This record gives sequence, structure tokens and C-alpha cells, in this order.
Amino acid sequence: MSPVHCVIHLDTTLQAYKIPEKGKELVDKACELMGCIDERTVYRHLEGMKLAVSDASLQLAEMVALNPEPGSSPPRMEDTLKR
Repeated sequence: MSPVHCVIHLDTTLQAYKIPEKGKELVDKACELMGCIDERTVYRHLEGMKLAVSDASLQLAEMVALNPEPGSSPPRMEDTLKR
């Protein structure tokens, strides 16, 4: 089975993901942005974007949690030399 090629770009899908409306208004605006005519296409791409955003958020939260002191910076070289 060959891979399916899709002409809908991730940047337009992300823009559609940010649309606050729901239902038909969402589908209409998303189709205009994404260049599609089928609401199933809109929902399939938005569901994929929802999963990607959720995964990225989780990864960022894990990175922040692993940082022992968020917001602190290492000592400057000048400060360590003065001791």
C-alpha cells in the first residue's frame, strides 16, 4: 500500500485548530483555510493536530519538570573566579 499524499499543510491546520467556533461555523472556516470541502477531512486533521499539540505540551512539561530550578541560571565565569 502506497502512502497517501495530502495537500493540506500543517500551518493551515494549526490555524484551523485555533478557530474558536464549533460545528458548521468551524467546518466552513476550516475548509476555507485548509482548501477542503468535506467536514470529515476537517475533523480528521483537527483531531491529528489536537493529538500533536497535546503530545508537544506533555513533552514540554516533562522538560520543565526535569529542570531542577526553572528560572535560575548558572553562575557567571567572573563570579566563580572572584572566590
